[in-house]
Amino acid sequence: MLSFVSFVVGVLSGLFVEFVIVRQIDAWRANKSDYSGKWRQRIYEDNDFEYAGEVIKEDVYNLQCYESNRFFKNKYINRMNINIRGTIEREIPPNQQREWRFIGYIADDVITILYEPTNKRKKSRGCIYLKKVRDEVTANDYFRGYYLEEHDDKGNIDKIPLTLTKEE
Repeated sequence: MLSFVSFVVGVLSGLFVEFVIVRQIDAWRANKSDYSGKWRQRIYEDNDFEYAGEVIKEDVYNLQCYESNRFFKNKYINRMNINIRGTIEREIPPNQQREWRFIGYIADDVITILYEPTNKRKKSRGCIYLKKVRDEVTANDYFRGYYLEEHDDKGNIDKIPLTLTKEE
């Protein structure tokens, strides 16, 4: 009987370490990542592939980057590990109060994201592909790319230009 109790205590202790302590360490590491924090997404008009026109929408990302990849145990092709997650909140235009959650990965100065709405009644899901670039005027790095989403229920997928900049 004593060995069974010892076994149960050992299993419960192991579960406690895995689900509480290790995850707390991962959360601490996520807070120390350069990628974790608030980011601002600026969405440009549909065909503004020069990123020079009017910004029509702005969103705020609350991004957590788990570079150690313990929090997410999903591993796909060799280097493609789910290592970021977070939420996106629409700020501009103010009449579009929307929120999404996302997962994705950062590798080789590229961010790839899959997102879906937190409100399941809203159909607004898609993917985002961003590449790190340097602003020659300010000498700051930011991400530039596109989001892909079906907006018309007819199978047409829009390619919308956007930028993503870390807020200080």
